[in-house]
Amino acid sequence: MAKLYFKKSGSGQPLIILHGLYGSSDNWFAVAKSLSQKFCVYALDMRNHGRSPHLPEHNYNVMSEDLYEFITDNNIADAVFLGHSMGGKAAMHFAVRHPEFIKKLIVVDISPRTYDLSEKDNQLMNHIDILNAFESVNLDKITDRREVDEIWKEKIEPPLLRLSLLKNIKRNKDNTFSWRLNIVVLKNNLPEMLKGIEEYADELQKFDKPVLFIKAENSGYKKMRILF
Repeated sequence: MAKLYFKKSGSGQPLIILHGLYGSSDNWFAVAKSLSQKFCVYALDMRNHGRSPHLPEHNYNVMSEDLYEFITDNNIADAVFLGHSMGGKAAMHFAVRHPEFIKKLIVVDISPRTYDLSEKDNQLMNHIDILNAFESVNLDKITDRREVDEIWKEKIEPPLLRLSLLKNIKRNKDNTFSWRLNIVVLKNNLPEMLKGIEEYADELQKFDKPVLFIKAENSGYKKMRILF
């Protein structure tokens, strides 16, 4: 299990935010700040992301174990879980294994199903393209983040996506750069990230806490097929 890095703000009902693939708690700063007016917000960095440990395993089983350790270490009960993309599927996985810790579940831009890797516009290839873009950068030769943006312009077209991904560059004390992502492990485990939780279909149907699914208007996940 990984001791997850987190940022805590506000007071009241606990609300746990889980970011998506290539993200971190930093991506949710504005949302966490707003929600902290009514909730005690815990914005987490998932394993192999942000400031949390880099480990060789990356799948929903171990992420669920990470969340269990985090919940018990911090004596959290009846939490609202808000998970985006990979974080949403991790939250669903945790919900069917440990429903006693969850009061409400909010899932953003992901469904419980496995995404069909045979589809022409499949998510696997999109993610491989992004990780290849990471691997194309030699950080030893970089002196400024803007140089990485220039390298990525031909590989990753949407400027806002590049801006988000650039947050994964860490400036070290000696003024060198390193990645906050465990790129090799994430690439090796991409099929695991796209797996659904169909094996827990019975448990999902028995889950009796309030659940809200939110689909982004311009989401790349065009088929938000719900399992139940």
